[in-house]
Amino acid sequence: MDKEEQKQAFIALYDTLSSAIFRHCFFRLSSRERALEISQEAFLKVWEYFDKGTDIKNPTALVYRVANNLIIDEYRRKKTVSLEVMQEGGFDVDSGDEEKMLEHIEIDKIREAIGKIPEKYQQIIALRFIEGLSPGEIGAIVNRTENSVSVQINRGIKMLQEILHL
Repeated sequence: MDKEEQKQAFIALYDTLSSAIFRHCFFRLSSRERALEISQEAFLKVWEYFDKGTDIKNPTALVYRVANNLIIDEYRRKKTVSLEVMQEGGFDVDSGDEEKMLEHIEIDKIREAIGKIPEKYQQIIALRFIEGLSPGEIGAIVNRTENSVSVQINRGIKMLQEILHL
């Protein structure tokens, strides 16, 4: 693949996945700015692979894998969620909008519960239910079989149900 073909392939990949990668990062990080930075950094790293002429068999999986690795690095650097981060995500304490506040509380409960399950399940649950990817697509991203991913989805759901007392 020559440089122009690499460039066009990367542009097509970016156009196809940029919104999904941002949503995935935002859900996992709860910070719009950090999600944007992480998603941009993920695409930058993938561009470096393209630019080197590396043969990429599944570019979608590569972008998700790079984004997930960056998210994990971010978790390692900072493990607490502050009110400021919640406000950046759209939560406004002074809004008076009770319905919106209850929705944010429920989302926070789910995020907190997801944060209590092992990382490998967090990633699978987010890819399945936030991004809407199939077990086969997730398998390509995390380098596991479709059956293995399905089992992990079910185990992750059971863990969440126990944590949330459902």
